Amino acid sequence: NLIENSTLNFDKNQNNDFWLKFMTSELYAKFCVKNNQFKKLAQQSNLVNPTSNSNFLLGYSNYIAGDVTKAQENFEQSIALENDTRKKAEIYYTLATSIYTTLDIEKSIINLKKAIATDATYGKPYLYLTQMYLASVNICAKNEFEQKAFNWLLASTIEKAGIADPKYIKEAQKQKELYLQKTPSKTEIEKLKMGGKILTFDCYINESITIPKK
Repeated sequence: NLIENSTLNFDKNQNNDFWLKFMTSELYAKFCVKNNQFKKLAQQSNLVNPTSNSNFLLGYSNYIAGDVTKAQENFEQSIALENDTRKKAEIYYTLATSIYTTLDIEKSIINLKKAIATDATYGKPYLYLTQMYLASVNICAKNEFEQKAFNWLLASTIEKAGIADPKYIKEAQKQKELYLQKTPSKTEIEKLKMGGKILTFDCYINESITIPKK
């Protein structure tokens, strides 16, 4: 019904900012985005009155259509126009998890960190950041010990999700314990004389951990 209504009434409302934004938002909310009408409305809405939300919806339509370059431009413009810290952080998160994700892990991590820096109470990015770190173990860890030690970084990162937002405490604690079980043993730490030393993963992650004296 939304698609039919917006199609029939498009011509007489093509300069009606309220109508365009209402219909585009409704289609997005109802997951009616894989159609030409959604993109047509999103383009016209952003043309008539470009806002953070209209740029986001146009970016989403471009992303669905497979035009990653245009989607990225729209999302970045959406961020530039957004004043609400949580919404801005959520757009950074969308950039990280849709546009970049496995295509460019480094840029995904950068945008997740921007989301976190924008809103300190936004715990969700830490969950995805942990997964991006996990996907980087073999790139950033130089040997077996570092691969195991990497789990301290994973544990620390996932824990921050619960610190930022209490609703993630149980999930974060569960994952943290699993990562800690995979860290180097006391024997391994003593053998390599690594206790108390700082280990830096100097790849695109640029994070450091202090090896505990087990």
